[in-house]
Amino acid sequence: TRMYEAVLGASFRHKALVLLLALGVLVAGGFCYERMGSEFVPFLDEGSIIASSVMLPETSLEESVRIGKKVEEIFRSFPEVISVCRTTGMAEESEDVHPVNHSHYLMRLRPREERARGYVELTQAMREELDKIPGIVYIFEQPIANKMAEMLTGTEGQISVKLFGPDLQVLNEKIREIHDCLAHIEGVADLQIEQTTGIPQVLIRLDRQALARYGVPVGDVADLIETALNGVEVTDVWEAERTTAILLRLPEKYRQDIQAIENLLIDTAFGSHVPLAEVARIERGEGPQTIFRENLHRRKIILCNVVGRDIGSFVKEAQAKIAREVSLPPGYFFTFGGQFESQERTMRQLMWMMLVVALSVLVVLFGSLGSLRQSLLLLLNIPVTFAGGTVALYLAGQTLNASSVIGFIALFGIALQNGVVLVGKINDLRKAGLPLHEAVMQGAVTRFRPILMTELILVLGVLPLALGTSSGSEIHRPLAVVYVGGFIAAIFFEQIGLPVFYEMASRWKEDRFLEPARAA
Repeated sequence: TRMYEAVLGASFRHKALVLLLALGVLVAGGFCYERMGSEFVPFLDEGSIIASSVMLPETSLEESVRIGKKVEEIFRSFPEVISVCRTTGMAEESEDVHPVNHSHYLMRLRPREERARGYVELTQAMREELDKIPGIVYIFEQPIANKMAEMLTGTEGQISVKLFGPDLQVLNEKIREIHDCLAHIEGVADLQIEQTTGIPQVLIRLDRQALARYGVPVGDVADLIETALNGVEVTDVWEAERTTAILLRLPEKYRQDIQAIENLLIDTAFGSHVPLAEVARIERGEGPQTIFRENLHRRKIILCNVVGRDIGSFVKEAQAKIAREVSLPPGYFFTFGGQFESQERTMRQLMWMMLVVALSVLVVLFGSLGSLRQSLLLLLNIPVTFAGGTVALYLAGQTLNASSVIGFIALFGIALQNGVVLVGKINDLRKAGLPLHEAVMQGAVTRFRPILMTELILVLGVLPLALGTSSGSEIHRPLAVVYVGGFIAAIFFEQIGLPVFYEMASRWKEDRFLEPARAA
């Protein structure tokens, strides 16, 4: 206490230095904030990995199973992997329908303390092995993160770039340009374009002049083609209590034979028959397997993960690079989704919440103290503690995320509570008739130990969370780091800055409404 009293006395003699120190804390906080990354939630090593692989659309089930077994062997060759479970395709009545060229692998890992490599290092080694298999694209995620991404944005991966526009050909060209643009950004991983093209098709283009010449209606040709290639249910066969539908169509080998399709005979208006080749041009081609729409716009998607850097800085660089290098025609635009979309929405809501909390606290302080000046003085605690927490996050290598923002909101309330205790004690001493300087000194010294012990207990209480390395510690570590840095800054402000600024504000202007303590 004697040492604190001496330091406080020196602070009153060097008020400019105290003001500079407070400004220095704010500047340091702003410096760290500008250079600190951001993300939706902290990375969490869940102890499991989900790998999704996609092969060419025309890949058969047998080929998918063969390659899937090969990929399983690669995953099992890693000593960190305990077991691998694979699914290829997905039933039509399942929640998530996937064609047979899609496979999903669920890998269970050894406990973290038994693993030589973490999630990032392990998945990077797996990527190097999978790159040796041609014709396969893949993406790595974790079970909880995967479900969260699918529930929030409907896509896999941490980042999705959605390109919207009316023409599929232009969309395919521009999405490829965006893909090439993202491929050169630091930290990108598992970059892939969502497969919507590449399905083999038999294209039948009707010659309407030839149809008119033979007197053949377009509907008759369409019915013939549907019956031959798709099939038409013509009757039912009853066997006891069982009913079997009879489908009429060409055998499989003829449905894929261009010449057989060309030789299909069509009835003319004159009672004769002409082959389909006389009234149509038939050729092979490729077409989209799916045309996705969102908000009535056609869209294409690029999926990717971010490794070795935060999502916020990656998206900021990607947005600038795409805007600079990719020229989109009128009516075409792109947006970023995935975790970044959830991050933007959550951060916006939390920032509004912080503003509402600050205004609510101001109203409560004014109602309690009856002084707008003292209420605003106590609110200075918020930027100082925010700066302290931001510096701590930056030095600890953490990012600004939902966990750290929640920590800031809780921190502000506790820090303000201690300031109210100090200002209330000073006001009581002034009401008792003590001069301003003596009341400030005596009030600060009297409340020094209770306030210091309260904040030290809070700091020491969350210190294990800030330093912990157990499973799940990634989630609560940012919150704990904010507490530690914020309370250290709050100790300086409440024990040194607040008494000095209180006296400066009280001497600045006398006002009965703003200074109820003196009026009493």
